[in-house]
Amino acid sequence: MNDNTTNIMDFKQDFATVDLILDSTIKTRGVDAFILSLIKAEKQMRRIFTFLIYQHPSYTCANFLELRKALADNKGVYFEGFVKKESI
Repeated sequence: MNDNTTNIMDFKQDFATVDLILDSTIKTRGVDAFILSLIKAEKQMRRIFTFLIYQHPSYTCANFLELRKALADNKGVYFEGFVKKESI
């Protein structure tokens, strides 16, 4: 079976490097794992956003390059823009 989805790294695989760092004896492992986790969380949020946009009925395969360019041109898509902040 030629299933391209099997070639996509899932979040467990993506965060496996964080586990490797935590399991190491490096003195800075806590900070290193924390920073890498933030980077990976932002990557996952960007991935979710991208999948949601590509699945929206307003867009078709004809929009693929345009959507891809828009995302590449707007590198300011960050985690804070996706997480609803609860008012206190």
